[in-house]
Amino acid sequence: MEFCLLGPLVVRSGETVLPVPQGKQRAVLAVLLVRAGQVVPASELAGLIWDGAPPRSARVTLQNYVKRLRQALGESGQARIKTRDAGYLIEARPGELDLLRFAALCDMGRAAAAKSEWDRAALQLRAALALWRGQPFVDVSCQLLAASETPRLAEMRIAALEKRIAADLHLGRHAQVIPELQQLALAERLRERVHALLMRALYQTGRQAEALAAYQTARQALVGELGMEPGSELRELHQQILAADPGLSLAAARTAGRPAAGGPSVGRSPPPGPVTRAGADREPGPAGHGPRQLPASPRLVGRRGEVRSLNALLADSATAEDSVVISAISGTAGVGKTTLAVHWARQVAERFGDGLLYVNLRGFDPSGQPVPPDQALRGFLDAFEVPPEQVPADLDTRAALYRSVLAGRRVLVVLDNALDSDQVRPLLPGSPGCLVVVTSRTELTSLAAAEGAHLTNLDTLTEAESRELLEARLGKQRVAGEPAAVRELTELCGGLPLALAVAAARAAADPGLPLGGLARELAHARSRLDALSADDEASVSAVFSWSYRQLAALAARMFRLLGLHRGPDISVPAAASLAGTPLPQARGALQELIRAHLITEPVPGRYALHDLLRAYAAEAAASAESAAERSVAAGRVLDHYLHTACAADRLLNPGRDPITPRPAAAGVVPEQPADYETAMSWFAAEHKVLLSALDLAAEHGLDTQAWQIPWAMVDFCELTGRWPDWLSSQRAALAAVQRLGDRAGEARCRRALGYVCARTGLGQEAHAQLSRALGLFRQADDPVGEARTHQDLSVMFDGEGRPALALRHDEHALRLYRQAGHRAGQANALNAIGWLHAVLGDYQQALGSCGQALALYQELGRKRGMAATWDSLGYTHHHLGQYAEAVTYYGQSLAAFRDLGDRYREAEILTHLGDTRHAAGNLPAARGTWEQALAILDDLHHADADELREKLKDLP
Repeated sequence: MEFCLLGPLVVRSGETVLPVPQGKQRAVLAVLLVRAGQVVPASELAGLIWDGAPPRSARVTLQNYVKRLRQALGESGQARIKTRDAGYLIEARPGELDLLRFAALCDMGRAAAAKSEWDRAALQLRAALALWRGQPFVDVSCQLLAASETPRLAEMRIAALEKRIAADLHLGRHAQVIPELQQLALAERLRERVHALLMRALYQTGRQAEALAAYQTARQALVGELGMEPGSELRELHQQILAADPGLSLAAARTAGRPAAGGPSVGRSPPPGPVTRAGADREPGPAGHGPRQLPASPRLVGRRGEVRSLNALLADSATAEDSVVISAISGTAGVGKTTLAVHWARQVAERFGDGLLYVNLRGFDPSGQPVPPDQALRGFLDAFEVPPEQVPADLDTRAALYRSVLAGRRVLVVLDNALDSDQVRPLLPGSPGCLVVVTSRTELTSLAAAEGAHLTNLDTLTEAESRELLEARLGKQRVAGEPAAVRELTELCGGLPLALAVAAARAAADPGLPLGGLARELAHARSRLDALSADDEASVSAVFSWSYRQLAALAARMFRLLGLHRGPDISVPAAASLAGTPLPQARGALQELIRAHLITEPVPGRYALHDLLRAYAAEAAASAESAAERSVAAGRVLDHYLHTACAADRLLNPGRDPITPRPAAAGVVPEQPADYETAMSWFAAEHKVLLSALDLAAEHGLDTQAWQIPWAMVDFCELTGRWPDWLSSQRAALAAVQRLGDRAGEARCRRALGYVCARTGLGQEAHAQLSRALGLFRQADDPVGEARTHQDLSVMFDGEGRPALALRHDEHALRLYRQAGHRAGQANALNAIGWLHAVLGDYQQALGSCGQALALYQELGRKRGMAATWDSLGYTHHHLGQYAEAVTYYGQSLAAFRDLGDRYREAEILTHLGDTRHAAGNLPAARGTWEQALAILDDLHHADADELREKLKDLP
């Protein structure tokens, strides 16, 4: 559910906008949302919605309004409105109410500003302001509500806007901010803070006279309308400007934490001036430290007019003041849209020191699975190192955060292979200075109409350009020696760069064969193909067929099977498993396909196919491989991913109860990551492929892999905060295991799904899934699974601030573990029980339970469990005032987690140890310990770092 108050009242369930009845019912909903989570007394609610004059029948009428509102909110939302003895309340979960999201983002922005973290402050405040869609309550007939809440909300918005502008000034963004401030000063004539920001910004950019004039304008408004002189801030600032006070200089402003003078922020290149060709009119700027995501690109041939157009847009982007410059390149498949976009982007890369973003949106992928915009946004935010826990789940808020991250930056964004304008819009930056290049097989006319995109339709190569491409690949001498054959090859390839590149690769593989002979071979191949709907399709299919038939048997089979593979690319071991062949032979086959220009290597060690080649390869597989052979190949590559994922997951979480997948099929070569870091790297490289593998498994009815692969992804998703992917993959896993009728597997999947629902605020579904998992574990007579689920419920209730209820579930889990003789489980439960007793203030019980847990862990040799229990014991002794004992236990925990290489837990224990040293009065030791923790958390980009900075700031 999503509830939107910051503009016209809107309620959504998923992607569906729910119609809210007009009149008093809309007013009831608005009042409840303003006080979300609080009981609004029925009498107060009636007084508000009837503007102070409720009728005698108000109570009954109000009940009817609430009933209809529940109906309007649909099946997923009707339970949100609760009836209480005193009145009513509406339940809005974290992230669902824009007003609460706005307040939370403002708080984070103000906290960052207080620590002079201006980039973070501007980012958070921009994201907050992006939630506003217009005037609140304009469509709600409730005068008392509007009168009481509109001014409050307006003040919150203008205060956030002032804070954001101040942060932008600290970052040197005067050119963008001064026009905004001038407009704001006209609209907010009596707001002295706005006038002060404008005066300071003008003065710091060398416009002293304008700054003084701005003061006089502010004074006239205050005296004329309020009969009062400006306040002390404005008067003192006026005197400083008159005296050219050095305290307002750039250096002094930075030292004092005031807005800095104009100019680029540290580490950024200034925006380039107008150019007429790439690299002209100025020296290249510094490369910057932003992300560089552009893939490798073949040499660009021809396209000189299109390059001139892109260079003209580059000049426009450097001077644009109110919009993002967008180029949309369309054209048929294989015409070279990606080559043009990526090659040009590489040529002008030095002008975008803040970042080069690239995503293949796979709009026309043969699998029919375009990249969702929220997934593409996640990749962009990852590139800018936005911590996973700060990435919102819903598309609109994620897009707002993305726009905030790019605000004030000079970034080039390449959106390749887009399906339509709707897929593109959420990925567009929101502020000038950025340039976007979009490629698509369709002409994105609505993007031109709504966003002002410049449209370019890419035609096939001319005869001269085709000859130039062949010369680049075969040498001028060979091409010049057979002009007639070159003309015939060009005509047979239809001027398509992709077809010409494949034909040239075939010619290069046989330097002694005359080009005329190659042309005759290609003509014969084309004559054997059925006529297709368009000449370019016929040409490229003929070239593929001709080149494919020249491959050695192993390479030809590898090419066919690659057409079955899902995902953006594939590694050598996965390709070897797909084909059921040893690694050296697989590597050789892939290299032959590279030489034939049938696959590319966008990054070292990973191989990809053009959409047309993938479709052709799939057709070849359907023709040459039986359905059973295709299914066996799919099973092999899925076994590869499953067994490698399980091995990697064991390194991420050695204490997790493992599943035992059936032995991998013959010919599968699973990878064996060596340590935690290589396991994380493997998951990061294969994450998108693993999600696509679930579609491959469903297509071939391989449901065992379809539920076990998501099971193996759980720890990676949790560690990296990939909540939407975790949720969607667990839903797919549950559907697969239900098709199998595997009740034990279903219990595991429901437990995993319940846990991620609890972590993402879906408390109702979390409880339902975990309760169903409990029942399934009971039916299967699996007390350990049942106990694990009780512990998940404990985590859920502890997170909801209900430690007493959490404790009961852990105690039940302990009884079950004892029944089953599961000693590691008993230790887990005892430690959790001890922790919860400490949270509840029962420290003696905590010491007893944790002592038992520690003894068990020591018997079992479970180092991670011992480390966690020492942490619990340290916490308990700290709260007993026994600081020396707490320091001892924390020291043991810290050493163990360091040995285990668990850096987050190392930082967590250092934080606890610093707390104890602080409580004991040893402030220098506390500072040193917290600084060690902060360094780790900053390195991990973890949100806990902000809280730790606050602690350090409070130290004397």
